[in-house]
This record gives sequence, structure tokens and C-alpha cells, in this order.
Amino acid sequence: SLALLAHQFRGLPVRLLLGSSVVSLGSRNVADAIATLAVVVGNGVLGFVTEGQAERHIHELMDTSRAPAMVLRDGRESQVTAASLVPGDVLLLSPGHQVPADARLLATEALAIDESSLTGESLPVDKRPDRVVAATAVIGERPTMLYAGTIVSEGTGRAMVVATGAHTEAARVQLLSASRSRPQAPVEAELEHLGGR
Repeated sequence: SLALLAHQFRGLPVRLLLGSSVVSLGSRNVADAIATLAVVVGNGVLGFVTEGQAERHIHELMDTSRAPAMVLRDGRESQVTAASLVPGDVLLLSPGHQVPADARLLATEALAIDESSLTGESLPVDKRPDRVVAATAVIGERPTMLYAGTIVSEGTGRAMVVATGAHTEAARVQLLSASRSRPQAPVEAELEHLGGR
């Protein structure tokens, strides 16, 4: 987008280079001005393409709508896409599969889920259908619930879909993160400080 392209031309080093090219033009040194502008434009285009690709890959990784899901429908196991799931579908869970929707557990056998994409917790979380907690409990303290985008680490289970697509917890987290500006990384602050000096 234009905002991403414009972002490439912010920052003190870029402004200094643009100022340098203006001074070069003022002193009739056109070759230096063109070379400096070419470096600034080339750097901006390269940054725009690289950041655009990174954002696209992140969105593809977060998009669970095309992920396959094993379900039990009309007493038969079948594979569908996550986009075709509806509340009430029964998911069949096995190791390595991505959870395609938010769901409440019905039965488990040594089920553990990697919820790091939502909670940041690095260890898989044990899940079981027998202990219901309040809906106000934080995500990491809901052992009977599964969330879209998390991964089955081990064990098997069955769960009933309760939310899909934009109604999932992962979608809410994405919406919250999209509505806030990204904080500046420490390395970015250091580079900006170094560029200023």
C-alpha cells in the first residue's frame, strides 16, 4: 500500500540523503544528485517489496480458512476446509493438525495443544473435557476449549465447533493488533539513534 511505501522514505538518514541531493543539484553536480536519488529510491523500493512479502506471508500463515479439517458429519468422517465449518460440527483432532475453529472438547485421549500463537506459552497445554471454567477466564486457563490457529501437539480428541472465521479468538486478537500501531523494535530505535548521530 501507499502507507508502506511512504514509510520507506521516513527517517533521518533518508532525509539527509535527499538534502544532499538537493545541495548537489544546487551546486550543479547533477551526477551526484542522480546517484544519491537512485540509492534512496532503490532502497525504498527494496524495503517496500521485502516488507510487503513478509506481511503477505504472515497473513497467509494466519489464514486458517483453507486449512483441512477432519469432521464427523452424519456419522461419517470426512475432510472439509475450515471455511466450510459451522457451529455444531464435530472436529476430529490428531497430532500435527491445526485447529480450524474455536471448539469445546467432547472427548480426549492425552490431548495437548500448542497455544503459543495466542498465549505466548512455549509448552503445550493439556486439554480435557471434564473441567468447565467461567467464560471470563483468560484463554490460557480454559482447559475445555480449543482455538483456531493452535496446533495439536499430541493425543487425539473430539470437539464441537462453537465459533468460526471472524468470531474466533484468533480473529479478535488479529483485530486488536491491527487497530494498534506496531511498537518500535529496540534495534529500530538503536538504528534511528545511530542514524541521527
